[in-house]
Order: sequence, then structure tokens, then C-alpha cells
Amino acid sequence: ALQSGQVDVAMVSWLSDELGDSWQATAIARDGIAVIVHPRNSLGGLGLLQLQDLFSGRAYEWRAVGGNSALGPVQPISREEGAGVRAAFEELVMDTRKVTPRAILFTSPQSIVDYVASHPSAIGYVSMAHITPAVKVLKVEGELPVPETVRQGAYPLTRELWLVARKPVRAEVQSWLGYCLSPAGQQVVSQTFGRVR
Repeated sequence: ALQSGQVDVAMVSWLSDELGDSWQATAIARDGIAVIVHPRNSLGGLGLLQLQDLFSGRAYEWRAVGGNSALGPVQPISREEGAGVRAAFEELVMDTRKVTPRAILFTSPQSIVDYVASHPSAIGYVSMAHITPAVKVLKVEGELPVPETVRQGAYPLTRELWLVARKPVRAEVQSWLGYCLSPAGQQVVSQTFGRVR
């Protein structure tokens, strides 16, 4: 829709090299990718290498990362190929390793939350905007994904959220982008995400 001119601006969670010089990208927020498990899971947090082991299939049982073996085998939950949150997760966690073929793939954050909330052996990831009381959010490297830790970069699974507009950017769009980066706009951002200013 943006490329065809049907809309003036679009929000994206990752930037492609295909954008080129014809587009202006403005970072307006920071998102934390929350690692979620069933509320019965006794773990409070994981390190990045433990996450990599769980999602690559190297760690097959919860006890391998200090969890309760009564939960059964670990069931990784991931997004489909091409999802921005999956691209960010793979870049920040997986390095050169692939997500295990045993992972169940979903095409929406709500379906991941619903599955994890009803399956004690599951572990998944979603944008911090999709956290609900139905799941337990794990600390990653000792930090939770809350607006302040994401803003500061203390939470390790942090990505930028962008507004993209075709150049030359119309005056009305530029004014709106200015609002998004203003103190008032950033106050709105901080209700869900980390501020960029």
C-alpha cells in the first residue's frame, strides 16, 4: 500500500535493504521481545545462550536450563518466516543457528500467547505490546521487557519500531512524525514501548 501510494506512512518493525534512498525511516519507539512461558513454569529467567539452546533444539528438556522436568519436553513456539519479530529474535538470539524444525509456527502474536497459556511445556516470544496475565514473562540476562529497560537498552532483546514514508515527505506527514518524536508523542509511546527520546 505504501509503495503504490495508497497510504502516506507505514509502521515497520524491521528495515529492509530494499527501501533504498526513496524512503525516509524514522525510529519512534523501542520494542522488547518478551520471552513467555506457562504460569506453572518455575523458571524466572534465562540467559541468551540458554534461549539459543531451547529454540535450536539443543536443550530438549526443561531441566537442561534449570527448569522442572515434570513439564515434559520443551515445546518451542515461533513466528512464521518473514515475520519482523522472528527476524529480530533470530538476529538477537540465534546468531547463526536455526530455529528447530520441532518449533510450532504461528502467524499472529495472539495465537502464540493463547498456545503458551494453555501448554505448560511451551516457550514462545512476542512483542511486549502483546503480553497478558495469561502467560509468564521471563527475565532475559536478568532484565524484564518493560518500557524503561527497553528505552535504556538494558533489556537485550530490543528492536526499533519505525515509521516509513516515501520521499519527498509531505509537510503533513513530516508534522505528524515531529509529533511522534515530541515530548507529548513520546509520552504516548512510553505507555507501551520504550521511548527513543
